Amino acid sequence: TGSIGHPDFCSRPCVYILKGDKCKNGEACRFCHIKHDSRLKLDKLQRILLQEMPKYHLLSLLSSSLRVKAVKARDILKLPQMSEHFQKILALVDGEIEYLAETDKSWHRKSRGRDRQHIHRILCKMPVAGILGWANSCMRLG
Repeated sequence: TGSIGHPDFCSRPCVYILKGDKCKNGEACRFCHIKHDSRLKLDKLQRILLQEMPKYHLLSLLSSSLRVKAVKARDILKLPQMSEHFQKILALVDGEIEYLAETDKSWHRKSRGRDRQHIHRILCKMPVAGILGWANSCMRLG
């Protein structure tokens, strides 16, 4: 079901459950049936900061947040290492970061450190799907 790995690795919430209804798909539903914390979203100013942040810094921030999630999942599930699928995702993001560091001369520009730290804390509390969504949109913009 979509609730596997809740809250960090589950699917987005089921719309039926959000409305307070019984899910028509039952156990076959691909979406999460466990209550999600709605406070784990970036506010408008944070989203703007992320959108204006140089791609190198944004991907570095997202990669760092994903690594925090990977360690947490590994510790909770008592795994010797993170999944191969997750390692491939991180390798893609890290490959893009390396490419940008070599090609983009503007990568040295820094956004305000305090804002970056605050956004990092929020991202570390968000589900992995949300973090990957930001990484995906960032990689498409480049």
